[in-house]
Amino acid sequence: MSKKLFITALLSIVTVVAFAQNSNKVTITGYVPDVKDSTIVLCAIDTYVEANDTIINGRFTLTLSVEKLTTAFISLYGKDCPSLYTNIYISPGLEVKISGKGNIVPLWTIESSQPEQITCNKLKELTKSSRQVYYEADAKVKSQTEFNQIKPLWYAHTKKIMEVLPSMPIDLASITELQNICNTLQYDKEYPYKEELKQLLKATEARISKEHKEEIEELSIELAEMNRKVYPPKMLKVGEKGADTDFYDINGKIHHLSEIKGKYILLDFWSLGCGPCRMAEPEMRYIYSKLKDKLEIVGVNEDRVTTWKNSDFSKKIVWKNWNDGKGRTGIESQYNDLGGIPCYVLLSPDRKILWKFIGYGPGLFLGFMDAMNSIKQDNSKNLSLVVKKVETSKKATTVHFRVYGSDENKFQIVKESYLKANGKKYQLKSANNITLDTWITPEIKATDSKEEILSTVTYKDFSLTFEPFDKIPATFTYQEGDNEYAFVIKDIATK
Repeated sequence: MSKKLFITALLSIVTVVAFAQNSNKVTITGYVPDVKDSTIVLCAIDTYVEANDTIINGRFTLTLSVEKLTTAFISLYGKDCPSLYTNIYISPGLEVKISGKGNIVPLWTIESSQPEQITCNKLKELTKSSRQVYYEADAKVKSQTEFNQIKPLWYAHTKKIMEVLPSMPIDLASITELQNICNTLQYDKEYPYKEELKQLLKATEARISKEHKEEIEELSIELAEMNRKVYPPKMLKVGEKGADTDFYDINGKIHHLSEIKGKYILLDFWSLGCGPCRMAEPEMRYIYSKLKDKLEIVGVNEDRVTTWKNSDFSKKIVWKNWNDGKGRTGIESQYNDLGGIPCYVLLSPDRKILWKFIGYGPGLFLGFMDAMNSIKQDNSKNLSLVVKKVETSKKATTVHFRVYGSDENKFQIVKESYLKANGKKYQLKSANNITLDTWITPEIKATDSKEEILSTVTYKDFSLTFEPFDKIPATFTYQEGDNEYAFVIKDIATK
């Protein structure tokens, strides 16, 4: 299991939701004869897996419940299955049929009476050639290097989509396709069809103003988000002064970050529809109770104000629970260059940006709390790993660590670990209470809490001994080898 898979596992905890009302039931039946028996079909909404089934003789059935028009995602889990998914548009009482050859899910056929699905199918048919070429290549990709090699196929496919979209109805399906292309600009500065995309976005806005006047308010956030990707604002970087704005609490009172004096500020950009955002709440509440004297948490919600205000989940938040009323085009657009939520940004007491972090996994905030209460360090690349103590001598440097996780997740420390200081590397000599290059499960319960995910958090203490420093530095870096997903802790103080 790679570090990437370990982190993905932390961020992909799933929940199966029971059905409260039969009238809201959606039934999805599938026949994919080329897919191996025992392969699992997953249907997710947001980041939650709402239904799953095991394929037997090519057949599967998924049953889930929704209260309104919803975008779900179908994917496969099993040996030799590419990590691809396809959108499916569902509403209460709908029956859906899926068929396909092979395990490339985006090339499957989805049939239902849902108008948005019909739009989606029309678009797929009109882009069939470029779609098939791209996804057949994407299914074989195993690294970023390989993905970079097939980028021209993605570019060609998006260009074909842009040519077809003006003939499509404006609905959730067509807007989603446009959003996906706009999202490309966030990660790919070399995208060759920026001007065509700008023209299409402008034309789409004109169509919405003319044909969908009654829905302009509903579509405004989506349009603003796409414009943010196509015309990105200046993004604040680590080390720069944090931005402020007018925030509103649930009672409508205006607040500013500037009213928080003498404390670190943890900005939590979140949404009610984000599973990991909600999952993090118990652990955040736990560390907030322990760090109130030095840390203020400011939850910045990006939902529509009325949705946020009326949510029972919002009402139970104990830290500052604010909204600027602008969704992802507001204050978040100046902070969040990481691409998703939850997004966490730590500000110093003088409101300088110290670090940014995206995603949530069990134990991340306990690791953050330990770092706040321990020796100076920056563990923001992997908040679950923290340095507890440093011992230096003429014979060796020993670093004591704690790693947080859950009893279902493993970690490993490789023998290529080293320290960086004084312009050189200091190699690992030995390890205590841990076996190097071996996957290990943290087994000690981190808290006595029985609440939700917090009750699953565990930890492991261990130490690593390195070559002695030639000259004891003020700070040093720990690096677990040179792998892209290696643990790294920077600016570790020796005292």
